[in-house]
Amino acid sequence: MFKQLRNRFIILNMSMTSFIMLAAFVLVFAFTGSTIDAQNRQKLYSLRQAASAIGAGGSIVSIYESGAGLGKAATVSVTKGFAVDLDGDGNIWGNDFFGDIPKSEVELAAKKAFASDGRKIKFADRIWMYEIASNTLIFRSNLNSTGVSATIHKILFLDVTDSQQILNQLLFVMILTGLSMLAIIFFVSLLFSKKSIAPISDAWNKQRQFVADASHELKTPLHSIMANFDALSLNEDETIKSQREWLDCMAMGMDRMARLMERLLSLARLENEKVKAEKKPFDINEAIADVMDAMEAAAADRNLKTYRHFERPAIAEGNEELFVKLFEIIYDNAIKHSNEGGIIEVSVHMDKRRAIAAVKNSGPGISQKDLPYIFERFYRADASRASENGGYGLGLAIAREAASKIGCKILAESKENEWTVFSVAIPTTCGRF
Repeated sequence: MFKQLRNRFIILNMSMTSFIMLAAFVLVFAFTGSTIDAQNRQKLYSLRQAASAIGAGGSIVSIYESGAGLGKAATVSVTKGFAVDLDGDGNIWGNDFFGDIPKSEVELAAKKAFASDGRKIKFADRIWMYEIASNTLIFRSNLNSTGVSATIHKILFLDVTDSQQILNQLLFVMILTGLSMLAIIFFVSLLFSKKSIAPISDAWNKQRQFVADASHELKTPLHSIMANFDALSLNEDETIKSQREWLDCMAMGMDRMARLMERLLSLARLENEKVKAEKKPFDINEAIADVMDAMEAAAADRNLKTYRHFERPAIAEGNEELFVKLFEIIYDNAIKHSNEGGIIEVSVHMDKRRAIAAVKNSGPGISQKDLPYIFERFYRADASRASENGGYGLGLAIAREAASKIGCKILAESKENEWTVFSVAIPTTCGRF
């Protein structure tokens, strides 16, 4: 699926790029061709003016040759432009000089140009732009005679080989540049498509893993409920009191499912980007103290010693409800994963315009290979201990999402068999006092 998506991305990118480049090259080529054509027309106009002034055909040979004036034109060997006079039968009128081009070849080209409707013709290994003008001449033996009329056709030839070569070279450069750019863009698209698809692929894999993990977590209490229900069904005549054991097991399974669903919903709400957490000033020390007081019994059950180190003032700018949820998860995690009779230290200190709240507990710690993944959903470094503690691997994932909603950063450090520290950095309304 992702391979097809990547291929579609590359095809779409290449198609759009090709269309844009083609449009740009066509515009550049058309503009250049139009400019060169306008210049050639201007030269042809100047050639016509020169031909009218001289009145001869081939005598204006090479009028555009650098340094060649009208007087020198007939002696220049390289022909740039000339005029040819044709009679009514299409034969060259007069005995003109056409530089290094044979008169017979000029006559054949003139007849071909006269008979066609085009604007360019090729002869003498050159490309020529031409223009035809017809004039009617009247010949009289004297002023009083009627006279005989004759039509003379003047064809002006301009050598445009160089300008045509410029266009051909431009076309070649554009094709070469276009193919090179497409090759480069293809490899760049291939590289970026992999990077672009990677987050989607990762999210898809995480979603599949999430569904699999959630199904697994729900399966255990569900099987427990079903097994106890079957046990009750086999003893239909028994009283509720005698069946209390099975009912209590069913209640435990339902309670486990309810807590799991509650955490899943909490995580889903926090991951919803449209939900914005309202930020207001609140006292971090007071919020943390309330959480610790509420969970004092849980810490006492494991004979844990708790210590508090608070700096004042510590007025945070954020959502107090989410911060409390975040700290509850961290503190509860510290209680569950401390060694029996261990120590938990909670501290709050100021760092520039941030308050750093840290929870450090003694205990087995977290291995370095597991540390980068502890905030992933359903990830548990020690599944057996997590099950004993009633964990689902969702708490730290919820804590991370809550931290991101209120602009906090949550970090974890640990040394195996010694200690673990979770720290939260939250913006404050004041700096160090």
